[in-house]
Formats: sequence, C-alpha cells, structure tokens
Amino acid sequence: MEKNIRNNNLDLLKVIAVIFVLICHYLNKNMGGAFGKVELNSLNYYLSYFLESIAIISVNLFVLISGYFLIDKNEIKISKICSLLITTIFYCTVIYLIFLILGYCTFTLDSIIDYVKSILSFWFVYIYIIMYLLSPFLNKLLNNLNKKQYMNLILIFFIFFSLWPSFINDLTVKDSGYGIINFILLYMLAGYQKRYKQESKKIYYVYYILCVMMTFLFSLITSRAFHYNFVFNILSSLFLFKIFLKFNFKNKFIYKLSKHSFSIYIIHLQPLLVPVFFNKIFRCQDYYNSNFFILHLIITVIGIYFICLIIDLLKEKLLDNIINKILKKIKILNFTIKI
Repeated sequence: MEKNIRNNNLDLLKVIAVIFVLICHYLNKNMGGAFGKVELNSLNYYLSYFLESIAIISVNLFVLISGYFLIDKNEIKISKICSLLITTIFYCTVIYLIFLILGYCTFTLDSIIDYVKSILSFWFVYIYIIMYLLSPFLNKLLNNLNKKQYMNLILIFFIFFSLWPSFINDLTVKDSGYGIINFILLYMLAGYQKRYKQESKKIYYVYYILCVMMTFLFSLITSRAFHYNFVFNILSSLFLFKIFLKFNFKNKFIYKLSKHSFSIYIIHLQPLLVPVFFNKIFRCQDYYNSNFFILHLIITVIGIYFICLIIDLLKEKLLDNIINKILKKIKILNFTIKI
C-alpha cells in the first residue's frame, strides 16, 4: 500500500514538473518571450524572475523521479527507449506534415533539414536515454557502497559539479546542468532517498522555500542562478522531492494525467508550434508589461497543457493500439538486456 501511495505522489509531482516546464517556456525569451521584454525593475520583471526561480527545477524533478524508480533495476528494456524515440519522431513528423498540407510551410530542402533538426533538438530525450542505458551499471556501483561511501560519492559530485560551477567558474562542467553529469548526480540523490528512507520533516518545507528565495536573489545578479546544476536548484528540487515522497495522496485521475507528461513536453516544443501557441493563440507579446501578466501566464500554461493533452489523448485512442501491435511484431524492440 505504501508503494502505491508513493507512486501516486510522484505522479502528482510529475504533473507539477511539466507545468513548471511550461512556465519556464512562457518566460523564455525565444518562446513566450517575457524575459528581455518585461520592463526592467518593474513588478512584472521581479515576478518573472521569481516564477522562474520556482519552475527552473522542472527537469531536475523528472530526473529525480526516474532515478527513484530505476535505482533497483538491473536491466535495460529496448521497448522503453523505443517508446521515447517513437513519440518524439511521431509528433515531429505529424506536425511537419500537417503544416505542409495546410500550406504553412513548403516542401524544400531547408524545411526537411529543419524537420530533421527538430527531431534531434530534444536534448532531454537523448540525455535521459543515456542515463537509462547507464542506470543498471550505476546501480551495480551504488549497491556495493555503504552509506558513508555513497554519501561521499554524492558530495564529490555535488562539490565539483554543482557548487564549483555555481560560484567559481565552468572549469569542471560547461553544460549548465543540461548534460549527463547533472543527471547522474540527481540519479544518485534519488537512489539515496530510496535506499536510506528518512522520516518526514516539516523543516523540508522551510529549506525548499529558502532555496527558492536564494535562487531568486542570485538570479538578479547572475544568469548562473537559472542553470539546472546551480546549487540552490539542486537543493530545492531535492527538498520538494522529499516532501512529495511523504505525501499521503491517491488519485487515479492524476495517474492518468502523469502518463501524458512526456508527450505534452514533446508536443508543445515543436518548433513549428511554438510561435503558434505563444504568439498567435495566446498572444504573449501583448501581456509582458500588462497588469494581467500573471493571469495571462496561468491561462496560457493551462491552455497549452490541455491542448497538448487532448492531442495525445486522441493519439492514444486512435493510433496507440495499432502502433503497439506493429512494435510487438518486431522482436528486437521487445528485447531486454540484463546486466
């Protein structure tokens, strides 16, 4: 029973994480566009930075959740990798074809190159797959460490790949937390939480809020504050994760929503759809310096979430059974590698 409760708690956290992603992309200067367009030192300026300080841990949360469930595994399922790649390729292809048919783009060499680039642009997908491939080997290592050794390994990673790039320079890691090193650090943190279970502590709420506030304060000084491996982002994601591990929450609807999180991420980031969502449907450019900035952000995030959810539900109803039947006939895709 405890396992089911925890699973559902993390389903809720996964839904929150994808909402955080949408908030970050609303603010992103190349998507929703708020950053760089809000008036300097205005209320909306500080609200933008504060909201980003809360939402920037979205990717870290996804990795922590995955690490928590992968830490006990000793196998690699080719079908899991295929599922991620097929979802990515499917939506890139379908959306490209729809735009071609509707005449919003033309069938040229440049558009084909852009289409291929769109498939290869989902950095999270490929870094996640690398982590997944490494996971049984990491588990072999981590399961042979005692508690002190495990913590020392985490400390080494934390000092050199979070603290150092946060406050000194990028000598030890140059990817701002977008690469495999940060994923491994988060993976180990999640595994530690599962292996050495701790009692729920109300102080975690205080720690989480303090870390968010520190990210906010540093964001006004340095762009490093919005790196995934920034020390207070690592810590705030960890404390929020620990809080959710102890929630007594069960809801089948949340479980159903969480299953669509990856697809929502893929759909809303389609290069052809980004300007449609943010500039044409929700017209973010009209609200950067409006008194309705926060209200518009909420409406946009919820709107994009449910548009993408409906698209994925239609795919699930109309195509998933057909796709799964085809994949089952390809034996190599159902292969499991045990380590």
